[in-house]
Amino acid sequence: MKDLYLVLSTLGFTKEESEENEMILDLVDEICKKEIEPHAQEMDEIGCKHDPKTGEVTYPPQVYKILKKVGESDLMGLAIPEKYEGVGLSFALVNACYERFSRADASTSLLFGLQNSSSDVIEHYGTDEAKEIYLPKLARGEKFGG
Repeated sequence: MKDLYLVLSTLGFTKEESEENEMILDLVDEICKKEIEPHAQEMDEIGCKHDPKTGEVTYPPQVYKILKKVGESDLMGLAIPEKYEGVGLSFALVNACYERFSRADASTSLLFGLQNSSSDVIEHYGTDEAKEIYLPKLARGEKFGG
């Protein structure tokens, strides 16, 4: 904790914010260890499937379980502002979370990057109506960006 606080304090975080950030990173680590790492090889072997007729992409079954777990943990909207039901984390902390997801499985981590990219575009360029409709759904994991 002390080392993390020293790093975060150089970024302007208070001790309380640093403790909260550490709890978030611990939750991400737990999900990675329990939900992602044990299934990474299997998910890569199964891979994604694309239906050219419908354009639909399906993922290995475990991916949907992971996305559900991350959504239930309120981590799908890491960078989405709190007013849209997101977590509203700093850029530095969002990247620390993505780094941990990437260590567990690079392929799965891309889904979180797509989620963040989609919400970022809507937040910065969408109409107020689009923000009200889509950002909460993305933050709750009800919709997936990409």
